[in-house]
Amino acid sequence: MSLLRQTHPDPARALEILDVADRLQCGDEYTVSIRTNALAVAGRNDEASQLRQLQIESGSRSEVFYTDEADWQLSKKPPDAQEAMRILALAGASGCATDHTLSVQAKALEAAGHPEEASALRQEQITAGSTNAVFFVAEAHWQLRNHDAHTAIRILDIALERGCADEFAASVRATALEVLGRHNEASELRMSLMANGSRSPSIYNAEAQWLLSQDPPRIDAALKLIGVPLRDGFADQFTAWVEAKARRLQADRGGNGSP
Repeated sequence: MSLLRQTHPDPARALEILDVADRLQCGDEYTVSIRTNALAVAGRNDEASQLRQLQIESGSRSEVFYTDEADWQLSKKPPDAQEAMRILALAGASGCATDHTLSVQAKALEAAGHPEEASALRQEQITAGSTNAVFFVAEAHWQLRNHDAHTAIRILDIALERGCADEFAASVRATALEVLGRHNEASELRMSLMANGSRSPSIYNAEAQWLLSQDPPRIDAALKLIGVPLRDGFADQFTAWVEAKARRLQADRGGNGSP
């Protein structure tokens, strides 16, 4: 498994080792799950899906096959929410459903056009005492889409109290703070995340956007900030858009930049 967790994963070598395990007849469900991961990392997603489906059809009680396969069905373009729901129902019938499968079920409900049901499922798990950060982050996102930043922050506060708030939760909190007009608090939170080594491009993008929204725009500071994900290889498309915006503002000012 360590071959797949390296900075530069080596799925081919991992698959060679798993082939040896099969030849020695010492493979089990765990090695099969590693094989599906290796196939996915190698870009052989259809093969990984077929292998997971074989395990599911044979009655496996390992939830990882069900959740990974449902996630794969939801990652398709377009997502196959109905197939994902069918697979998750099999996990329930096999007695191996966990809060992880429930979090994927909520995701599937959203993809199927049932966001209220997805929200109800997440809220049920939160009320029951869940410490799965996925429920809190997804529900806070949903509340923000419904223009209820106060409820989003209340949900994220519960995650903090339960010790399950992660970087994604902090990022959503920063967005909620922005919606409430608490821009300085949002900026301080993002800066704290970056100081702790975050590699989430959305955090850098949002902070650079905030710097460019100042009067006057803090163009040099924004360019310096956005240069980090661009330099370190974790930029996304929006990073490039923010950089282009900063360059346009810089050109409009005759290339003099700003403080």
